[in-house]
Amino acid sequence: MRFFKTALGVSAAIALSATANAELKVATVDVQKLFADYYKTHEAQAEVDKAAQTVQETNNTRAETIKKMEADFNDMVKRLQDPMLNEKDKKELEQKAQIKRQEVIALEQERRGFVERQLKSLQEQMKVRSAKIMGEITKITEGIATKGNYDLVLDKSAQALRSNQVFVYTKPGMDITPTVMKELNKDAPEGFDPSKKKAPAVPAAPAAPAN
Repeated sequence: MRFFKTALGVSAAIALSATANAELKVATVDVQKLFADYYKTHEAQAEVDKAAQTVQETNNTRAETIKKMEADFNDMVKRLQDPMLNEKDKKELEQKAQIKRQEVIALEQERRGFVERQLKSLQEQMKVRSAKIMGEITKITEGIATKGNYDLVLDKSAQALRSNQVFVYTKPGMDITPTVMKELNKDAPEGFDPSKKKAPAVPAAPAAPAN
């Protein structure tokens, strides 16, 4: 009899659990797509791209100046090989060449430091902007989930270890990504098309000239 009562209790608990699970309202959302296609992400990327272009142009100008100075130094070294050069002129030229070489080294170090500082600043700016954008995406998603009376919203773009998808399959009807996207981009500039540009979140480093 005790076993029967225990079994009955377990059955009741299972039944209650099944009922609770059946009433659970779950939705999925593609956070990566929302982030990529949000108009503010594109605006932030455009601003960073513009700043990165300015850094690249400044870097190119400095690199060209260094290149010319290196050419001057190499010319001095070549002239020092002239057997007709007297000792006095040779010593003066050696001093000038040494000064020129030190200037080249100093400017190159400054150029590299400039690029590193500017790139780090751009990366930090994008990091801050990305965090703010993610906050807005979360807020909008929470609002839609509350309005739709969802108990749980899962990120379908999430990945487990070794880059495996966490969710192998979800019903298409569970996906509220289009609804969230519509709300996010309701104030987008006229003509905004997220498919026009899929830029990386962080700009590439300006290319350094060969030494």
